[in-house]
Amino acid sequence: MADASGFLSLTKEGMSKHFAQDLPAATTAVMTATQGPILGKSFEQKLGNAAWKTKPSWYLTTDATT
Repeated sequence: MADASGFLSLTKEGMSKHFAQDLPAATTAVMTATQGPILGKSFEQKLGNAAWKTKPSWYLTTDATT
């Protein structure tokens, strides 16, 4: 759903049926209430260079078991 300024966010139904359908209802309710909206125009912008090609990124993996 879009607000008057063009920011998009998921509806309660969208969150529970399409984004977090495998989570408990209480968790999806919190996710719906606390989600950060994104400007709809962000999906229209063309990128010159993908950041993942030029900026370093890090991750951690482990094989430890409990």
